[in-house]
Amino acid sequence: MLVVDFMHEFELGVWKAIFTHLIRILMAHGDDAVQSLNERYRLVPTFGKATIRRFSNNASAMKKLAARNFEDLLQCALPVFEELLPDAHNTIILDLLFTLAYWHALAKLRLHTDFTLDQLQAVTTMLGRQLRYFTRVTCAAFTTKELPREEAARGRRTAKKAAAASAAGTAPPKSRGTGGSKIKVFNMETYKGHSLGDYVRTIRFFGTVDSYSTQPGELEHRRVKRYYARTNKNDAVGQMTQLERRESALLKISREKLEAERIPPISTLENPVVVPAAEQPVPPTTGKRKRKLRTAPKKVQPTLDFAESESLPYTAPDAHFHISQSRNFHCNIPTWLSQNEGDPAVIDFLPKLREHLLGRLLHPTWSGNGREFTPEEHAKLLIVNDTLYRHKVLRINYTSYDVRRGQDSMNPRTHADIMMLAPEDDTNSDSHPFTYARVIGVFHVDVRHNVLGASTSAVPISFLWVRRFRLDHTFKGGFKRKRLHRVEFIPNSDPTAYGFVDPDEVIRGAHLVPAFAHGPTEPVSYTSLARRKDEFDDWLYHYVNFFVDRDMFMRYLGGGVGHYQVQVPDNEGSDTELQDDEESEGEPEPDEDVLPVAGSAVPPVGDDDQEEEEEEEPRAAEEEEEILSSGEEDEGDPWADDSDEEQEEDPDSDNLGPEDGEDLENLAPADFGYDDL
Repeated sequence: MLVVDFMHEFELGVWKAIFTHLIRILMAHGDDAVQSLNERYRLVPTFGKATIRRFSNNASAMKKLAARNFEDLLQCALPVFEELLPDAHNTIILDLLFTLAYWHALAKLRLHTDFTLDQLQAVTTMLGRQLRYFTRVTCAAFTTKELPREEAARGRRTAKKAAAASAAGTAPPKSRGTGGSKIKVFNMETYKGHSLGDYVRTIRFFGTVDSYSTQPGELEHRRVKRYYARTNKNDAVGQMTQLERRESALLKISREKLEAERIPPISTLENPVVVPAAEQPVPPTTGKRKRKLRTAPKKVQPTLDFAESESLPYTAPDAHFHISQSRNFHCNIPTWLSQNEGDPAVIDFLPKLREHLLGRLLHPTWSGNGREFTPEEHAKLLIVNDTLYRHKVLRINYTSYDVRRGQDSMNPRTHADIMMLAPEDDTNSDSHPFTYARVIGVFHVDVRHNVLGASTSAVPISFLWVRRFRLDHTFKGGFKRKRLHRVEFIPNSDPTAYGFVDPDEVIRGAHLVPAFAHGPTEPVSYTSLARRKDEFDDWLYHYVNFFVDRDMFMRYLGGGVGHYQVQVPDNEGSDTELQDDEESEGEPEPDEDVLPVAGSAVPPVGDDDQEEEEEEEPRAAEEEEEILSSGEEDEGDPWADDSDEEQEEDPDSDNLGPEDGEDLENLAPADFGYDDL
């Protein structure tokens, strides 16, 4: 019995076809919609070690994309496509994109229960209805034509056939159409679309799709290509075999050496093992690093630049968070506050900090609500030497939905967004179960509590300085609404806009994507420590992308075996029960509720689909031969390079070092204790 092929049937099949046709619709709509889509995708922040990578400048061109790239395009599609088309079509497309991401997350789970399989069955039915409605209404309202790359490929195929016919002395084949772009209609009557209905039964019979995925085999393509480039092309197979055995032997030696030299990990700052500065490993100071240090601004920032290296060893699996013990980067709190006078972020910085530290000392399991201690009690808390120690990165260990150990690395310069449980004293039963914040700085201080019976020894306490988000209650998100939850920064005038968080309260990092359709706030004339040096405004809203990985998805859906159970309230539209979509039974015809866009017409359904199906096999062979002869890689190759000529280097990509959690990229999962989701 044949099993399903998730990568080729959905990621490189159904979703790729839908994404391609959405680009055609945007081109037919005009109004720089495609350019806006490319700009938005480029601005989507990265997430995790390699979960969401930086998109290229021209995502719509789909140059050399692998299945993982199309997966990223789907997971971040909702904020990007929002309001690129008129309202009627915008609603249909956002509903479809949400349902596609919902189905993708459920089908790719590595641990299923009866609940998740029932959900997948219901979402499969919902997806079929959404696709039919999208085809009947939105696709019929636009005259869509070939994309430029499709037209160019067709021209190359025609020229190649003519050349072959001329060399054979026969008449060239007659062209079946006029010059220019051909009309392209969306065809969902394919085997790949039909196979989506088999996933629930296949998973029940054979297990989760990662057990029989074609992806591991496809991932070996890059290894073979890398070996082949190192041979002299004479007896390449034998030489590649020798290279593989040598690499395995060297990798085994490297792992044994790493295991022997591995430093025992430090758990948390509450049980410090201070390594003397003279014994801490210091990276070599290159000329580039020296120049950065010389040109560094004198004004102390809450974050550490890449030129300022801070060692951070491996994190103990049983530690929930891990911050470096280094004391190399410190500042005097009164001096630092005077340097940043007028910045809304530092208003009441010291009183808020004392309130937070007192709460941590007097009830360690709860950081307090920020309004319980008097000024006299504040005065009894002494910060040793008024010194604040800055750190570069925070690591969070968490248990994933499939009872595995996961790890997020939060850096205030790159991956700064975090999620926490909502306060338990919140009496509003309709509140969102999570709160969100952006980390401005990672610090620790040494404190003494000058009260009777307290220890006279200084106690190191680590904390995060954050800028908080609040849920936008004017917008309803969740699974019933088919929308992501929307948050906004708390205004600077609110005293709770900035504050401090115990790292132990952080669940994991969050992927907050700007709501591009609503634009940024009004720019301000001052710089703030809460923003990057070149930023003078904020996005008005952010969307909580809970489709970013399967673990995040299960935290909002519920039912994760390794998760603490939280309930998303019913009136948020986030209940996990799927609506039956009864209204889809009486879906309006396109000419009733949705008017065609000006200048568009319903494209005639001719023989284009039939013609392309007849030529599918020879065309695929011709394209493969053409790609091999031109030196380009196949678009569906999972190891193809996702860069193009227009790709620009991300300014933050070079500013990541081992202490940023980027040193684990070339290690196997067994080397660092957890696997990618």
